[in-house]
Amino acid sequence: MKTSMRVAETNAFDLGNLDQEHLEIRRRYLGLEETILRGLGLPRILEAADNLVQMMLLHFTHEEQFLVKFSTLQNRQRDANI
Repeated sequence: MKTSMRVAETNAFDLGNLDQEHLEIRRRYLGLEETILRGLGLPRILEAADNLVQMMLLHFTHEEQFLVKFSTLQNRQRDANI
């Protein structure tokens, strides 16, 4: 039981962080869109696009880490129940 509680707590924390990153990606996307629509110039568009891409790369890294950790915890829980 302690293992399953620890898994749930860890996953809830990680999922909360991933959700926050989703919001940040959306914010940066909307910033890029606004920069384009306002015609603020190529340097500003490229800066906004780079900011979005950097956030997405960071987020994908965090998602991969979460999946590896979740898989490891699931395997440990399964092995403990055998």
